[in-house]
Amino acid sequence: MQWPPEWTANEKLGLVNGWLVLLGEGFLSVTIVLAGFAAKLGATNAVIGLLPAIAQGGWMLPQLAVAARARSLAYKLPLYRSAATVRTLTYLVMVACAAFLTPWPALCLTVFLGAMGVNALASGVSGLPWLEVVSKTIPPQRRAWFLEPATCTAACSPFFRGWLFAGFWGLTWPFPTTTC
Repeated sequence: MQWPPEWTANEKLGLVNGWLVLLGEGFLSVTIVLAGFAAKLGATNAVIGLLPAIAQGGWMLPQLAVAARARSLAYKLPLYRSAATVRTLTYLVMVACAAFLTPWPALCLTVFLGAMGVNALASGVSGLPWLEVVSKTIPPQRRAWFLEPATCTAACSPFFRGWLFAGFWGLTWPFPTTTC
């Protein structure tokens, strides 16, 4: 295999998709960003503690039902696209909620958690068809080349996303520039 590999159109589009998904998920980190957002809205500790469970449970539970149904589908991409469309719409609802409903914290938190739950379920529905499409469009010897750039970028970018997030919200963090 040559290095660097020649990327096919499917690989290029899949790589961009992976970057965008992982970048978006980094900005909506359940344990850091959303927990802080929920706390600012006055959520109880129990609700804040449930955020990771909602995200993980929503990802895993639909796969039990989707696996059997998706296996029989001749084309998996329409299932993935429909779930990805739902995810995109729920992200837009979450952004609109944060932008326009913060004067009403209880309503904002309720709408946000509802959209987050639907998003998690849609993620679970889209996961298996996505993997099936990857397995059919990317040859086995090239899958590491396909999956690694997005994963590596997502793993290395939290620091930069943190600075971007802080700049967007106008936050000032004394650490590490001042002493305690």
